Amino acid sequence: EKEVEDEIEIEIENENECYGGGGSCACVPTFEKVCAYAELMDAGRPFDPHFLYAGDLAGEFWRHYELDGWQIEGKPIRNWQALFKTWCDNAREKHRWEVSG
Repeated sequence: EKEVEDEIEIEIENENECYGGGGSCACVPTFEKVCAYAELMDAGRPFDPHFLYAGDLAGEFWRHYELDGWQIEGKPIRNWQALFKTWCDNAREKHRWEVSG
């Protein structure tokens, strides 16, 4: 799984639109790039109707951060891929609690 994540990072890395200066470069993905990244994250996973796939979460993630101007507490998001992975992990954990509780 780590190798797949590394390949995903390399594949998406050069496709980001960067802005900012003075060491505060932030990369803003398009909706299509977030969906493509989610598709790569989901690649090779067997189908499970109870699993939240990254593709299921991509739109919510993109809309949330698009509305926030791709910032957290006023600071530009520097690594949206890592943030998306965390978003997916948190959503899956919440989903597990809702299903089991």
